[in-house]
Amino acid sequence: MEQLRNREISTTVRQSLVRLGYKGQLDRPQLVRKAQDMDLALEFLNTRKEESGKQKPVRFDDIVDKLALCRIGESELCFFSPWGPRYKIKTTEIGESSPEIATLREVKEILEGFIRYGFEIRFLVMPADTYGTDINGLSESFVNGYFNALSNVIQGIMRPLTGEGKLNISFIPWSRIKGENLEEYSWIKANISEMPIDNLIRDALRKARIMNPDNIDRSAKRYVEERVTEAILIGQLYDPIKLSLVKKENDAADLQSFMRVYVIKNKAPWMSSDTLEGLLRSDEVI
Repeated sequence: MEQLRNREISTTVRQSLVRLGYKGQLDRPQLVRKAQDMDLALEFLNTRKEESGKQKPVRFDDIVDKLALCRIGESELCFFSPWGPRYKIKTTEIGESSPEIATLREVKEILEGFIRYGFEIRFLVMPADTYGTDINGLSESFVNGYFNALSNVIQGIMRPLTGEGKLNISFIPWSRIKGENLEEYSWIKANISEMPIDNLIRDALRKARIMNPDNIDRSAKRYVEERVTEAILIGQLYDPIKLSLVKKENDAADLQSFMRVYVIKNKAPWMSSDTLEGLLRSDEVI
């Protein structure tokens, strides 16, 4: 029976189930089926990782445990994607040829894969509105107009999944999240000096030279402090798996606040091609 179990359930999933207290239940058919779903989901993630840059996930064991808890307990698995405002692009409209479409179709494929393996999914999209307005000086009307358009496009692309009740979408701007959790936000911000952020600020200076050349030092510091605070608060509130839309190097400010996967090829669709090239030349990786 032990050999049969090893063939039915991968070592990775088996170790997770043992960690979570299921050691004595690994011969239960229902548990075995759900463990097999976990294996299929992990294989799917790994295939997409290989196709999109081969960047390893962050906190992999925690990801496996999260899949186990959600699949066995039939509870919602939350994926989280922050989304930046458009930079150096003058229009708020999103057309069929806009880069956002390719990215969102990839996201849909990822979510669809997990639904196929029996998971109930919540997709938390977080428009990074105040990063555009307060830190990088974009107009509030432009930022809001873009995110209104993005919300409509997301609803349209995801409708085959939401319409069947297989996917729930939460579209919550960062300004609202921190406004509704101001006490926690303020406490994290007040204690941020104790965190290892000096290297993050130095790296952010290169990005600020392109994103906000009129206010480089201040915007770099504010960006890093806000990003670190955001990561900690989001981790506490939602405990999500971050479905990152940027390269791993650009998520350094997340520290270890939550689990992350890198499975999207069409990254940072809110950036213009000129902006992306400038960031790459400055060694800032998107």
